Amino acid sequence: MPFRLTMSDIRTQCLNNVDMATDESVTTAEANAIISDVYCSRVYLTVASAFRRYFETSTTFTTTGLSYLAEPSNHLSTVDTIERVLDSSGRLRRLQRIMPQERAVWSGRTGHARKWEIVDDRIYLYPTPPSGDQYVLRYIQQPPSLANYGDADVVDVVTPDGLAVVIWGASVRLKAKSDRDVGLALKERDEAATRLLLWAQDRAANDQEHIVVEDDCDDDPRLEGSYWYDR
Repeated sequence: MPFRLTMSDIRTQCLNNVDMATDESVTTAEANAIISDVYCSRVYLTVASAFRRYFETSTTFTTTGLSYLAEPSNHLSTVDTIERVLDSSGRLRRLQRIMPQERAVWSGRTGHARKWEIVDDRIYLYPTPPSGDQYVLRYIQQPPSLANYGDADVVDVVTPDGLAVVIWGASVRLKAKSDRDVGLALKERDEAATRLLLWAQDRAANDQEHIVVEDDCDDDPRLEGSYWYDR
C-alpha cells in the first residue's frame, strides 16, 4: 500500500529534524525544492528502477491513420507492452516489440498493429493501423516536481524508509547551509536508502520474466501459436 503524507507534514518533519522550523533563513520555497530533489533522485527513481510497476499509469490512444502515436510527455519507461482494444467489452490483444531486422518486412503495410517501437518521442505501430483503433500503453511517469506543491498536496513516499530517505537527505542539504556536521544525516539517509532499495527489489521478484503464448491470432494466422519472453 502507498505511504502518503502532505507536503506540509514532510517539510515540517525535515525542518524539525535539523532544528530549523523557525529559521527564517530557509524559505518554504527553498525547503520544498530541497525535498523535491531528494524525493525525485533518491526515492522515486530508486523505486521506479527496482520495482518498476509501483508508479504505473496508463493512457489510451485513438489512431488517426498515421503510422505513429505521440509519446506521452511524462513518459519515463514502458511497463510491459502496448495492447489493442478489441471491442467495447474491454478485450485486449498484446502487441510485440519489433526487432530491428523485422522493420523492413512490416513497414508500409496497413491493418491492425501487431508490432511497436518507441523512437525518440514517437510510438511507431506496424502495420499502420486504420483511424479509430484504440491502443493502451502502460508506463512509468517521470518523477513529479514537488517544488511547487501546496501544503495540502499529497506525496507518496512509498514506505517509512522512503520518508526517512527524504527527511535525512533534506537534512544533509539543510545542515550544509549552516556549516553543521552532516555525518549522522548522511549515515541515516544511506541506511534508509539501502532498506528502501531492498524492499523494492523484493517486491520486484513477484514480476519475473515469463513466456507469453499467443494462441488466438484470428486476424493474422501467421502468428498462431507463437510465443515470446516478456517481462
